[in-house]
Amino acid sequence: MHTSRMSLSRLFAVLLLAVLAVGVLAACGAPAAESPAAAPAAQEAAAPAAQEAAAPAADDMSSAHEAPMLQELVKAGTLPPLEERLPVNPVVVEPVEMIGKYGGTWRAGLRGGSDNAWMYRTIGYDQLVTWTRDWTAVEPNVAESWEVSADATEYTFKLRQGMKWSDGEPFTADDILFWYEDVLMNTDVTPSVPNWMRSGDVPAVVEKIDDFTVKFTFPQPNGVLLLRLASPDGPPVVGYPKHYMQQFHITYNPKVVDEATSAGYADWMAYFNSKTGGGGCCEYFDNPDLPTLNAWRITQGYGENTTSVRAERNPYYFKVDTEGNQLPYIDSIAFDVGNDVETLVLKALNGEIDFQDRHIATFNNKAVFFDGQEAGGYRIVEKQTADNNVMEISFNLNHLDPMKNEIFNNLDFRAGLSHAINRQEIIDLVYVGQGEPWQAAPFEASPYYNEQLAHQYLEFNTDLANEYLDKAGLTEKDADGFRLGPDGKRFSFTIDVPTVNTEHIDMLELVEKYWAAVGVEMKPNVIDRSLGQQRLEALEHDANVWGGPGGIGFGTLLDPRNFLPVHGHSRYGYAWYQYWVNPDGPLAQEPPASVLKQFDLYRQVNAASDPAEQTRLMQEIMQIAADNFYMIGISKPPAPYAIAAKNLRNIMENMPTEWQYPTPAPSDTFQWFFE
Repeated sequence: MHTSRMSLSRLFAVLLLAVLAVGVLAACGAPAAESPAAAPAAQEAAAPAAQEAAAPAADDMSSAHEAPMLQELVKAGTLPPLEERLPVNPVVVEPVEMIGKYGGTWRAGLRGGSDNAWMYRTIGYDQLVTWTRDWTAVEPNVAESWEVSADATEYTFKLRQGMKWSDGEPFTADDILFWYEDVLMNTDVTPSVPNWMRSGDVPAVVEKIDDFTVKFTFPQPNGVLLLRLASPDGPPVVGYPKHYMQQFHITYNPKVVDEATSAGYADWMAYFNSKTGGGGCCEYFDNPDLPTLNAWRITQGYGENTTSVRAERNPYYFKVDTEGNQLPYIDSIAFDVGNDVETLVLKALNGEIDFQDRHIATFNNKAVFFDGQEAGGYRIVEKQTADNNVMEISFNLNHLDPMKNEIFNNLDFRAGLSHAINRQEIIDLVYVGQGEPWQAAPFEASPYYNEQLAHQYLEFNTDLANEYLDKAGLTEKDADGFRLGPDGKRFSFTIDVPTVNTEHIDMLELVEKYWAAVGVEMKPNVIDRSLGQQRLEALEHDANVWGGPGGIGFGTLLDPRNFLPVHGHSRYGYAWYQYWVNPDGPLAQEPPASVLKQFDLYRQVNAASDPAEQTRLMQEIMQIAADNFYMIGISKPPAPYAIAAKNLRNIMENMPTEWQYPTPAPSDTFQWFFE
């Protein structure tokens, strides 16, 4: 099921006809773009067809269709009536199960430090366009509709007239122009324009057509802009309310340098960025004063030494259900901030968390959560995995140690270690038999599936492992049977594994044993995630592990980090990633010809306006990844899950679980409610 969209006036007409006993009619909006990845010639993309629904007549748009807490504010004269707070054409959403009820607080948990991604995944996903619930297309959101030129160089977005920020100020094209002109194109604020807003080295041009129309123009075709805008790349476009942020920008406030100094900041740019967290998808939750378009607005920010974060309903939210009731249904969200996963698990078991998967919904915890459902008053919500692997081992192919760099880059070395892993034993011991031996590769249902990439070097065979390791040149051994490096010393290395990934720690202990059996010494290095990232970015790691995105859906195309190094988490080739970003950068290393070929193909993917051509190019990329075998996978993941209070309704079953579909937000958390 996907979110339904229709014009409000059309919605009112439906009920009026029903009241007149003419019957309930199916209301439909304008046709949507044929494919989110395609760029149809000058074709307007608007809302998908809505489902049959009854709704209040136009003159009945009263406080009965808003939360009681807002009704009281309207009665007191401190908040305008609902019809003055909604845009002319609000987004109309069909609930997953039923029309909801207002009220309640959704309780969730955050880890200490930086856990902003969970806030984005829950309350921060209102972008220019968004994914459909089933992750098959892009649909209108802040943008009411769009047109795309035949060559995918021009995208014209029509905004919703009368839409407002959470403080009641109008949202218009000027806000998007502020993001473009004063943030994105200001090198003091944004030193480097992101790839998705460039054609080669040339940034796109964003211009205001009128108060409610903006146009993005690219020098060369950009066939994936809509996908990017629906992904975690998209929030900054609608994340800078000009009326608020201009007071912190030197273009509009000449005194801001002195004000920044007085506030303790090194310069005005740091002061400016502190008000939005520095931009990005997940950084807008520290400042309670920052107006938002999201369903809930922050009232208690996520800063240093924070013990709790709170968000309350946005009285100007631009979505209603199919009966005209303003969303969200839930009044507020309370995030308890802690420093350890065990505390979050205990809170969930005690019924003190209403919905959570992040941090706690591990396979190791599932049996405990299953047994505790009755006592804790929660249920287990099954989800659909989009990650391609439970754990992927990435050797640093850009190692600063010449000897390790040479050995790690030897494909025979990596193939030998892969054959030494008893994957079925890992699946049996860690995942109770739930899994399938699998390399770092998309699943069979994906258009990017590559059989070689998925199945090569999977067989557990120590004889074959030894054969490959001998071919890699590690033929000499010490008295304990461990292989010697070219320097005559035992060849030994570590694998960084974050403390939060307990299953990875368990698996690496088994891998350590398997590799010792073929004469290779490896030691797991259990460290804090932030420290591991620092080591990665300094090229100080030997190897590290993480999960594997890109099993299904648009994730493979948008985030192919494990198949070519175009992401800061391409752990096997971070210096190659730096070359992709800036060939002259201090850490950049020119990649081999095969990787340069992938870079060229990926540029073509981003330019292609035809989805079939995008798929063909991605398949070429996947074949190069198969031939190079960048990383070692273990198994397909078991089905993921979440913990949800028994009385929390309208939760979509089998929702995709992936970063590019920032679960659970695209399943429309704003229509969840407590029964």
